[in-house]
Amino acid sequence: MRSPVAQFAAAILTLTGVTLVCFHSLVRHPGAVLIGPQRGGENDLTGYFIPIHSFPRQCMADYGQWPLWNAQILGGQPFAADPLAGMWYPPNLLLLPRSVPLPFAFNLLFVLHFAWAGYGLFLFLCDEGLNPGPALLGSAAFMGTP
Repeated sequence: MRSPVAQFAAAILTLTGVTLVCFHSLVRHPGAVLIGPQRGGENDLTGYFIPIHSFPRQCMADYGQWPLWNAQILGGQPFAADPLAGMWYPPNLLLLPRSVPLPFAFNLLFVLHFAWAGYGLFLFLCDEGLNPGPALLGSAAFMGTP
């Protein structure tokens, strides 16, 4: 029987493998937009989120501070209070470095959330009393659903 640490390490490796299988196209094309275009060549990622997250990058580069107001949308609106801007969500800090292209940063953020969800479900199922094998199967099935 393996130690609990070895079981959890095996689970992390397996769930990382499931993540790589689910996103195999990103391994080959890391700069591609993860979610394909819809409705006339755009979707929410390309039409809203990439432009909205390029704004704080520009403000940090030009002014060295967080943008609190966005004068580029309509007549101006609060940027820091916009929940879709996600300024106060710590994982979105991965989107700030200008050396990383935004499509790649969004893909990385999405894949990390995906793996985090699978590992979180694995821990939840283990906490509910399942053995690591069935818990791993359950979390891998969860990660494989569309």
